[in-house]
Amino acid sequence: MHVIHDPAETPGFYNKPGHSALLPLEDVASEKMEAFILSISGAHPELENMLSIDKKFATGLPAGRIVEVAEHEKAQLIAMGTRGRTGLSGLLLGSVAKRVLQESDIPVVIVKSEQPKQLD
Repeated sequence: MHVIHDPAETPGFYNKPGHSALLPLEDVASEKMEAFILSISGAHPELENMLSIDKKFATGLPAGRIVEVAEHEKAQLIAMGTRGRTGLSGLLLGSVAKRVLQESDIPVVIVKSEQPKQLD
């Protein structure tokens, strides 16, 4: 699931380089989701069912919409990734994962992404 949210303070995530900024957000989000799934399935051929997953899109504020859709779909679990920001950046930016944990009555599993390796 991807929640389409292009906040006024950081617009442009859904813009495609070299294309009009007037493309529908849903179209660009769908293209980005397809590219993401293709890259993951290419890097991990053992995940052969990856291409057949049910993709969902919703618009709005991410945390609330994730919980709302999960409840509507009668999900038994919400699994989501996080960049794992800590310290001041995590405090100032907030965390969608943290808000989902607070708002959801459905169990939530958070998977922290690997940090990029620093080159010496």
